[in-house]
Amino acid sequence: MDEKIKIHVRDREGNESVLLVEPGVNLRAVLLANSFSPYEGKFKKLNCKGMGVCGTCKILVREGGEDWERRSCQIQCFQELEIRLK
Repeated sequence: MDEKIKIHVRDREGNESVLLVEPGVNLRAVLLANSFSPYEGKFKKLNCKGMGVCGTCKILVREGGEDWERRSCQIQCFQELEIRLK
């Protein structure tokens, strides 16, 4: 049995949550399934639905003490992540 992966999420208001997910799941799908939208404003409706071409689902991923902007639709969860919604 696979162990769950921890995803630490800080929303736009600064609230922090921890999600436990199956290894290999798509981060965009996990966020949306848990009522965290990587989209802002009109992009909640106008986006590529996770196809990886529009760039509207960008989040900040904390690695090595720095925040890196990444598309949530392009991240598969295989290790513990610390992210912040933009």
